[in-house]
Amino acid sequence: ESFGREYMGEVNGVQGYTPFLDSLAKKGLFFRNGIANGRRSIEGIPAVLSGIPALMNEPFVTSTFSNGDFPGLGKRLLAGGYQTSFFHGGNNGTMHFDSYTESSGILSYFGASEYPDAKDNDGVWGIYDGPMLQWMRTRLDETPSPFLASFFSLSSHNPYLIPDAVKDRYPEGPLPILKTIAYTDDMLREFFEQAEKSPWFQNTLFVITADHTFMPYLPQFDHEIGRYQVPILFYHPTMKWPDGIDQEQIVQQIDILPSVLDFLGVPWEKPNLLSRSVFVPGERTASVFVNGLSMLIAKDQFLVWPQDQQAKLYSMRDPERKTALEEPEAKRHLEQRLKAAQQYFSDSMLGNSWQ
Repeated sequence: ESFGREYMGEVNGVQGYTPFLDSLAKKGLFFRNGIANGRRSIEGIPAVLSGIPALMNEPFVTSTFSNGDFPGLGKRLLAGGYQTSFFHGGNNGTMHFDSYTESSGILSYFGASEYPDAKDNDGVWGIYDGPMLQWMRTRLDETPSPFLASFFSLSSHNPYLIPDAVKDRYPEGPLPILKTIAYTDDMLREFFEQAEKSPWFQNTLFVITADHTFMPYLPQFDHEIGRYQVPILFYHPTMKWPDGIDQEQIVQQIDILPSVLDFLGVPWEKPNLLSRSVFVPGERTASVFVNGLSMLIAKDQFLVWPQDQQAKLYSMRDPERKTALEEPEAKRHLEQRLKAAQQYFSDSMLGNSWQ
């Protein structure tokens, strides 16, 4: 929940609030230019688990399109004999996550209603992240392999509640959210420390990202690009990652699904053309849309296209958009890619042709 890349430490050259995530970033594949495909939780979850970006005003989960056949990491892995589950400490039914995950092929949903101890409920959103993570670990210890398990945290959401027993451990920051970011990062550390003792740990791929960013406090993130920058991390306890993977490339949330399938060797007969596995070389861009403003983000440049206005091209070194670039060919190329992405998205929605 709301773990913008801005809140990390070493990768940003600051102290930060995520020492454990920082340590994992050194051991795994950490993509510095990770991009969220939306600005809300209800958009981030289907981007990660179904590869569907938020390119329309209404969230996919609450739209009529969610009644059709749409892709899901759960569907692909379920067909391969995987157990599939989703853990979220929120009240069951929140943001329709229970119905969405079931439709996407995730058959076991564990929310506040399933959690066994009411004393771990924060009284507002649901179960604190620490006990929910540990409960997930115990459930996974009882789950036959192979399995897909998804966890969506909640403690770093307003009003930013932390259990009384541990709240004095964590630093205050210029934003109230930062103390809870530190709490959830620490609870993730405790989860990993305990999970290392489980037989499934050494053979598990962990993918860590955020649903979206939150309010910026560092100047280098206080712009439109910064509002979409999230960590995207692939970690495997025993994996030696192949050389040549560009960790500076643009990677968006919807790239996670094909990357996981690629890593596992699971075939995808008709892949989503909006996304690309991080293990496959080629040109990479990210498409985002909010309040009538479309953007296409590439490694060195980004295109901004407000509704009913002309598109403008900017350098990624100029995220505040001070000076538009006069590079007609580069601009035309990104315009065509953005139009193609929007057309493919619309055709897939209207034709119920997602794969």
